[in-house]
Amino acid sequence: LLQELIAGKMPDRFDLQTVFQHIEELTATENLQQYSNDPDSEWQKTFSRIQSLFKTALDAAGNNPELLLKIAEEARNKDSDAALTAAERANSLKATQQSEFILGEVLSSNAFFARATESDNLRERAEKAFRTAIRLSESPKAEVYFGLANVLEDRGSMQEAETDFERSLKLGKTAGDNVLTANSVRGLIRTSFALKRFADS
Repeated sequence: LLQELIAGKMPDRFDLQTVFQHIEELTATENLQQYSNDPDSEWQKTFSRIQSLFKTALDAAGNNPELLLKIAEEARNKDSDAALTAAERANSLKATQQSEFILGEVLSSNAFFARATESDNLRERAEKAFRTAIRLSESPKAEVYFGLANVLEDRGSMQEAETDFERSLKLGKTAGDNVLTANSVRGLIRTSFALKRFADS
């Protein structure tokens, strides 16, 4: 079945979770291999298999936004191109708070590894996606404000970033999310320092 999926052949009954399981197994293998740019290296061969599985998943998902969002989340730290393709397709089919948030997350993540000229554009698009996610929600979640704050910080808008870190901190505490709360505090320390509010930081 794995070889058929890698080859792009669809089984009679497509199970996205089975594909994700195979991707996780290949990712575990990839993590044990030494990175190499050589196309004939074992690392590149494994990565190519992972890319093929994501392409198979994208083809099978078709115009189903829910499936596309699942693929975008799964691919975020494994195949940046597949993650962006899935997020953009899902959002174009049905723009929701969740789809805009995931698109913002993927764009922000991809910007981190992109060249300077490309990263600026990606962060600008991420900011727009996060702002749209907030606009589409009656009660935006802490992680949306945190995502926006991070992008604003990266773009040099420290005052706005500070405001959104404060919002994510407040909502994170209310939700009992200790990790997000701690990350929001770190964000506030960074922005306070950047704004030369040394007493606050």
